[in-house]
Amino acid sequence: MPADQLKPINLKPCIDSMVRQMVAPLEVTKSARTIMTDKMIRMGFILAGLSNILGVAICSKFLTNDVLKDTQPAVMGGFGLIAIMLWGLAYISVANRYKTLKWLIAVFAIEKLAYVAAWVSFMTSQSLEG
Repeated sequence: MPADQLKPINLKPCIDSMVRQMVAPLEVTKSARTIMTDKMIRMGFILAGLSNILGVAICSKFLTNDVLKDTQPAVMGGFGLIAIMLWGLAYISVANRYKTLKWLIAVFAIEKLAYVAAWVSFMTSQSLEG
């Protein structure tokens, strides 16, 4: 198809649909089929936040472990470790309001995907052989 016949694509419906699909499991109904209760979802946000904060604090020896910083400075440098802890605080801060913050929850999901991608990249580039 020639370029002059191409129509612009409206991505808003697509993005809205993706967000609805990502957030739909978080919506709690009164049916007996509800797997995750509101309390379980709130606790999930709190546990995710605490795992970020405590995980970084413990693994980095309270930000003094140079091994992490030297191994993967882009993600695990001083700024990166503080950013991970801040994301943990952000998770905790939305625990009681997650239903009204669907776009923010989508941002959290994208942020987690970025860190998982960085971790996978790091793990596949490392060798256990000396």
